[in-house]
Amino acid sequence: MKCNNSSMKLQKQEIEFRAFMAVLFPEQNLLDDSSKFLPRLNYAYGLINKFQMSDKDFKDFLACIGKKHKRNNWMPAEILNYYHLSVGDISMVV
Repeated sequence: MKCNNSSMKLQKQEIEFRAFMAVLFPEQNLLDDSSKFLPRLNYAYGLINKFQMSDKDFKDFLACIGKKHKRNNWMPAEILNYYHLSVGDISMVV
């Protein structure tokens, strides 16, 4: 069976994103598959997934969320905004 490295990288990033968000927002129980916030998390990941980030860009993106997000809730558009802030593409900031 042939492994697709880009597919494996995207799966790894999705798992890391979910774990990172679960740490930032423990009250949302994002590691539980029955969490009512999981559809929103999956939608947010879908927004950023289309950019196919390198590992460095992905780490910078997570660091940007950790540094800049101050509230105890979030919206998918904010996550997309953090992506654009982290890679320096402010032309598409929401």
